[in-house]
Amino acid sequence: MHESMVRYFQHLNESSRYWPGETQYSFWLNSLTEGSSVNVGEIRMSTHLGIHI
Repeated sequence: MHESMVRYFQHLNESSRYWPGETQYSFWLNSLTEGSSVNVGEIRMSTHLGIHI
């Protein structure tokens, strides 16, 4: 990373602000069976979400 650059991180959750008309953040995760090593999940959000602080 360049020395003059600063990184900002923002956690995303269901209360994250989004632009009207854009897809609101949502996350879903489910194990297929009890003790399964495989999980199924889905993340939905606009590619613009979280860009502005």
